[in-house]
Amino acid sequence: MHFDDIRLMSGETRFGHLEEIQNDRFAFFHRLNRECGDIARIRAMGKYLLFANSPNLLRDVFVEKAKSFTKSPALRGALRPLAGQGLFTSEGELWKRQRRLMAPLFTHSMIAGYADTMASCAEEAADTLREGETIDAARLTTHVAMRVAGRALLDAETAEEAEEIGEALTVALSWANIRSGEVSYALQLQVSAAVQDAAERLPGLPDTYRARGLSMADALIEPIQWPGKESRELRKALATINRHVERMIATRRAAGLEKRDLLSLLLAAHDEGGEHMTDKQ
Repeated sequence: MHFDDIRLMSGETRFGHLEEIQNDRFAFFHRLNRECGDIARIRAMGKYLLFANSPNLLRDVFVEKAKSFTKSPALRGALRPLAGQGLFTSEGELWKRQRRLMAPLFTHSMIAGYADTMASCAEEAADTLREGETIDAARLTTHVAMRVAGRALLDAETAEEAEEIGEALTVALSWANIRSGEVSYALQLQVSAAVQDAAERLPGLPDTYRARGLSMADALIEPIQWPGKESRELRKALATINRHVERMIATRRAAGLEKRDLLSLLLAAHDEGGEHMTDKQ
């Protein structure tokens, strides 16, 4: 199958499908699945994007042919304020190094050990629900996730912190979600792509300038934090998350990494050369 043979979703405007994604993303994906099925093309700011919607195709992307794919700049950039240059957003050698460090911590047996914790937290949340009541599903599920993380990461109950951390994560992820669908961000990504292309293709460009160009292109994939309420709320949320994580790391280091919770294992992990991840990573 050629790329041009893949069905193009209907309803594009002068900005492609970007406006529909921004206005009602859930409705857009529902329509995409209903209209195009397992695989579809959409258009955004003159570029085509391909969506794979079946388990088999996703396995091709993430497992069988993973080396043929890279993370999109939009995904990496939108999450960078929250995730930095961590495993979710890094690429190339940095990603490989972090992946090697973390691989032993995510074997089938290790993951299976968290199943009871996940089930217990879900059951406790379910016990608080009452027939006929209306709930905020996003808040409830985030709260459950924080309790799971607290127990699995720290071998401790963090119910008191769950609400604060959950609210901060919701703010940060919502900011990334909104920015990634904006026309202004699509334009910013086009500028980044143009700078990267110039840095890679211009003949005779000194290595110093080439490196600066690639560095500038990488910096441009992170959405601009325009002055205003949303940016202030994002910075406040990130400060809250960092404060909690830094305290957790300090507590583990002070205890000598004796516990076998996930955070202690991450802090103790090292590669063949004995190099560890930094606290920031």
